[in-house]
Amino acid sequence: MTHSVGAVGHDRAPRVLTLCPNAILTWAALVGLFFVSWLGPLGVLLFLGAGLSLYLLAPRETVGGLADNGWILLLPLWCILSFGWSSDPALSMRHGIQLALTVVIAIAMATRLSPKVFLRALFCAGMLAALASIVLGRARIDGGGYLGIYASKNDFAFAMVITFCSATALALGGDTGRAMRALAAAAMVPVFGLIVMAQSTGWLAAALGLVAVGTGILLLRIVSIPLRLLAVVLILLSMAALAQYAVIRSDAFIALFVETTGKDLTLTGRTYLWEIARAEIGTAVMLGQGFQAYWVQGNPVVEAIWQEFGIASRSGFHFHNTWLSNWVEIGAIGLAIQAAVFVWALVGSVRRALLRPQAESLFFAMLMTVLTVMSIGEVVAFMQFHTASVLVVTAAVFASRARREN
Repeated sequence: MTHSVGAVGHDRAPRVLTLCPNAILTWAALVGLFFVSWLGPLGVLLFLGAGLSLYLLAPRETVGGLADNGWILLLPLWCILSFGWSSDPALSMRHGIQLALTVVIAIAMATRLSPKVFLRALFCAGMLAALASIVLGRARIDGGGYLGIYASKNDFAFAMVITFCSATALALGGDTGRAMRALAAAAMVPVFGLIVMAQSTGWLAAALGLVAVGTGILLLRIVSIPLRLLAVVLILLSMAALAQYAVIRSDAFIALFVETTGKDLTLTGRTYLWEIARAEIGTAVMLGQGFQAYWVQGNPVVEAIWQEFGIASRSGFHFHNTWLSNWVEIGAIGLAIQAAVFVWALVGSVRRALLRPQAESLFFAMLMTVLTVMSIGEVVAFMQFHTASVLVVTAAVFASRARREN
């Protein structure tokens, strides 16, 4: 997605658009992810076809990037291996392989593209999903929020938060071209409006939070790098102290949250689910019950949860906490691998943004900060053929690239 100038005529040289195959394939793969809920298997095929084609264009360089980031593959490998003790071996094997393909494609994207080009491809894919949601979308029958082209309001809100995050980063980034910055700034308002229409309290708060994170990073730019790092340490210590106080005064905090948001005392059933998750972890602490083999028909605990929450289809659902949910499935060992990838992506992204607050570094810093907070009340990673999983992996790879290049 670059342009060059061709020498035609004597006075003026027209601008010639040069299309980058890696950028086009990445954009197509991301479109497939954004539209999986609407296109179903066709969206998955688009993601796989476009993503794996990145290896065909430059096999040596792409495979080299895969080798450089091979440690990330430990996560899907562990998920595949969990078929050996899974309550549903075939399911764990199949979904583990699908997660491996998702991770492999994400590594290829982050290897073959610069962070700047990747961000623009993501923004364009997200805006296409936003436009489709406006034209083709629908609201819930009970009036409980707008769904867009997605199956649930939370899925829709998450997709729009990702799009809003990319638009915000492009609008705030000082290295963004004037035209792109204007387009991104213009997109922020309607995309934020879609987030509001989804009526998802958590993701709406996340959208506001990422703006605060991005603005804070830009404000830190006026001080020296040591002072930036000191400020981050102080903020983290303050957050840790606040979290400890919140645990001690949890009843008061939950009551305040309920009064502010209008939710029930169980945070829409989350506290009840977390209690069940802790009990289930105790049955297989180290290995777990198998990757994505817990929420299956025939599991008496799951059947009771589906009945409790009125899920007539008897499919889907999760514990509304990334760490508890994944601990149940892949055990403490798998959770440690997952946490390593996640923390590497978070720390590396924030570090890059503090050192060089450009559009792409701002995006990943805002994204990983928001995903970290939201992981407490939602499952944000790692799922096969899911945008969040791809973004966390690309953030980890870009963080590794930045360290090697520095």
